[in-house]
Amino acid sequence: MYRLLGLLLLVNALTACRPLSSFDRFIQQSGTHFDLLIAGGTLIDGSGQPGYPADLLVRDGEIVYTGPVDSSKIELEQWIDARGKVVCPGFIDPHAHGDPLRTPAFENFLAQGVTTIALGQDGFSPSEADTEKWLSAWEAQATGPNILPFVGHSSLRELAGIGTATEVADEQLQRLCGLLEQALQAGCWGLTTGLEYVPGTYATETELLALARVVGQGGGLLMSHLRSEDDEQIEAALDELLRQGQYCRVQVSHIKVVYGKGAARARQILQKLHAARRSGVEVTADWYPYTASYTGIGIVFPAWAKAPHNYEQVKQQRRAELARYLRMRVEKRNGPAATLFGSGPYAGQTLAEVAAQSGKAFEEVLMELGPTGASGAYFVMDEALQATLFKDSLVMV
Repeated sequence: MYRLLGLLLLVNALTACRPLSSFDRFIQQSGTHFDLLIAGGTLIDGSGQPGYPADLLVRDGEIVYTGPVDSSKIELEQWIDARGKVVCPGFIDPHAHGDPLRTPAFENFLAQGVTTIALGQDGFSPSEADTEKWLSAWEAQATGPNILPFVGHSSLRELAGIGTATEVADEQLQRLCGLLEQALQAGCWGLTTGLEYVPGTYATETELLALARVVGQGGGLLMSHLRSEDDEQIEAALDELLRQGQYCRVQVSHIKVVYGKGAARARQILQKLHAARRSGVEVTADWYPYTASYTGIGIVFPAWAKAPHNYEQVKQQRRAELARYLRMRVEKRNGPAATLFGSGPYAGQTLAEVAAQSGKAFEEVLMELGPTGASGAYFVMDEALQATLFKDSLVMV
């Protein structure tokens, strides 16, 4: 009897001396009531280390604990069984398109686990001089994902009265910079440029450097759809952006090399970015995981056939020249079978299919459409090249 009592006392003493687990210490300090337990999943925590088994506790919309949880010691509003599933932070899409006033839920992003999107890309944002007004309207929509708003350079050009002008007066440039400064102060995260598109394509280096200074002074980020993504022009286009990077952080939008080939070509581009980083330029890039781009058909037309030029006049006066240009441009971009219309009268068909069905040369089909007549997907990227870009530490998806 005495021996058994002594044994029980010894067990109790040893139990009392046992250190508390991290979970027990946590609930002692933080309480035992939580809104949500996500249990049994494999946690990818964003640190770069491999996934590991862990439970998560959430209170007031914040993750307050990760690690093993003894559910018998706590009170829960909701429990999610995540066994056999991956649990990770919501993804950030650094290059997205959409209008929160029309589709505030953005269910397509949420369905992919994307919880933050950057809008106002490629130089285009709402054409509203009062940035604070449209930001407030966005916020009032209670969007599904979080939104990082950027202001577009092309949109600012229109608001400043510059439009498609190639010569910008000092007072116009001052107004342009003033509008950008107001947008940053109102809450925009930075500026985007779309230098392959009208009217952004008409910006001079003087204009772009002036805007980069304003972005830097406001602590923002400048994201750029480069002046050209073509194989023979990509280095020059990158150099233009890197010069802007003397004044602010810069990011290459959807980095690619159109009709470039091979991993070695990708490494040449990456070496340029890393050399710029070593010299003090804060440059990064984003990338999309497919080998086709999507944009307006104007991407294959020459500048002299797009605004502010009168397309009908160009078609009449320079028809043969335009036809030669379009044929050369499309052939270089993997041919007419690599252009798939996504809008306009031929949506769902390739340029090659339309040409065959109509009995016309593909350049004639394009001339009938004109530079604003459709948009499409362009299968112009090399998988080995793009995969090499993706693996680099400076590149995000």
